[in-house]
Amino acid sequence: EIRLANFGGDVLDTVIPETNMTVAAGNEAGQIVVALRGGKVCYLEVENAKIIQRSSKQMDREVSCLNINPFTPKETSTAVMDTSDENEKSARSKNPSLKATHSATLCAVGLWDDFTVRLLSLESANLIEVL
Repeated sequence: EIRLANFGGDVLDTVIPETNMTVAAGNEAGQIVVALRGGKVCYLEVENAKIIQRSSKQMDREVSCLNINPFTPKETSTAVMDTSDENEKSARSKNPSLKATHSATLCAVGLWDDFTVRLLSLESANLIEVL
């Protein structure tokens, strides 16, 4: 099961997938992807202390790995990121429901057997594969 908890350990929401999870990934923006036994990939988001399923896609093989790290825009340099407002960092650390600056638009999905990596668009309703 997938649980959303606060820093005190209190469970705020729980989602029980239709079958066993094989791999999962998440990021600071509250985005979550999970692979279920049988190759189904589910995309979820945390919104207002609730876990909401946004979309899913049935892959043709079992999923070996997932990555949902957002790409940082080219104009954002490391120096700019290091000098961000300390109050914003503190607020985000105290309240995990606050979204990070950047959300992922793509999810990388590694598949067993053919050893390929597929990129799925998180902006589409059915996780369309992109090149």
